[in-house]
Amino acid sequence: MELRRAFAVVNVTILVAALAVELLRPQYAPYVAYIFLYGLVATLVLLFARPAPGAARTVGPPATAPGSPLPAGGPATTLDFCVYCGTPYPPGATACAACGRAARPI
Repeated sequence: MELRRAFAVVNVTILVAALAVELLRPQYAPYVAYIFLYGLVATLVLLFARPAPGAARTVGPPATAPGSPLPAGGPATTLDFCVYCGTPYPPGATACAACGRAARPI
């Protein structure tokens, strides 16, 4: 929400500057009007443009903090048994052999 507020402040500032040029130097009014319109369009594009489909977003803290007991890749280990039916997992299993549900990471 902070980005929207910053764009609003920039747009109001551009509008005040355009009005000042309109009153003080009317011969430049058409140029200022076009610059103002380009600024508004650029703001709309920046506000509503979606990131690329493959763009990576970092969420949360880094994978490991110094002195963390977690492995380097984060909490990627799984339980040794299925939480739904209690069947033990063989090493490297991604799903339960008995019920077919995915192994839950811890």
